[in-house]
Amino acid sequence: MKKITTKPLVGLLLFLLFSSCMAEKTPQQAWWLNLSITPNKTILNNINITSYNKNWLSAAFLNDELIKTRVTNTQFTELKNSNFKLSLNKDINGNKVDETIRVGVYLDKKNKKGIFLAVFEKKKLLKVFTDSSNNGFSALIKDNKSVRWYKCMNCGEYELIQWNGKSYIIQ
Repeated sequence: MKKITTKPLVGLLLFLLFSSCMAEKTPQQAWWLNLSITPNKTILNNINITSYNKNWLSAAFLNDELIKTRVTNTQFTELKNSNFKLSLNKDINGNKVDETIRVGVYLDKKNKKGIFLAVFEKKKLLKVFTDSSNNGFSALIKDNKSVRWYKCMNCGEYELIQWNGKSYIIQ
């Protein structure tokens, strides 16, 4: 009498089950990786963008209205329900006056897009940080003595914006 083994049959059934589940739920790429915003301003906060960076052609601050027009309602709700902010106030340099920190996108004279973070105090531009490896999303979270600059929503990587006693720095 020939013994029938069920292992190949179980394996085939599991393969078919997982294959059908995967076909129904194709993975979606994170929306913040595909966010595309075309900078279209030459003046930000009443300051010419060449004061931010002499090589910029245009720039735009990220804000709720701008993001909302480029993502789904579910994606926008995800952002709004998170701790991420597109602009925030915090006294980073310890002078008892809150700086305003904002994130945005820029287009330079070589037609390359990137993201930036700008630090203001009483509407005066104090410092600008840029990242040309990313051209869409970035956001902020307050930290104890600094601000964290995130370039994606679900990664644990960020840069700290801090005061070193003389200037704002990224760590």
